Amino acid sequence: MSDMELLKSAGLYGRDMVTGEEGFNLAAIMLLGKDDVILNISPAYVTDAIVRKVNKDRYDDREIIKTNLIESYEQLLEFGKKHLPDKFFLEDTVNISLRNIIIREAAANTLMHREYSSTYTAKFV
Repeated sequence: MSDMELLKSAGLYGRDMVTGEEGFNLAAIMLLGKDDVILNISPAYVTDAIVRKVNKDRYDDREIIKTNLIESYEQLLEFGKKHLPDKFFLEDTVNISLRNIIIREAAANTLMHREYSSTYTAKFV
C-alpha cells in the first residue's frame, strides 16, 4: 500500500459528509501531526507529567507534553522509567519488568481515554 492508501484504510483521511471536502481528520493530526498544527487545531491539548514524593502539595519533577500522540507516549514512558523503581520479578525463569508493563498501560490510558475537545489538562501523576 502507498502512504495515502494506508491513511485512507485506517480512516485517517476521508471526505467530510457535510461539505464534501477531502482531507485528514482530527485523529490523523493528533497521531502524526506536527506540534504547531496540533496547537492550532486543539490549543488546550496538554499532558502534564508530575512526580510528587517529598511534599504532596508541590512537585519534585514535571514535564509538560504538547506533541503528537506517538511522541507523547514515548515521552511519558521515559518519564515513568526515570522516576519509578524497577524491582526484580521472576516469572518462571524469565525476569520481567513490572514497571514497564504498568507504565505502558498508564501512559496509553492517559492519552487514549480523554476528551480532546475539552480544555481539561490530562495529568500523569
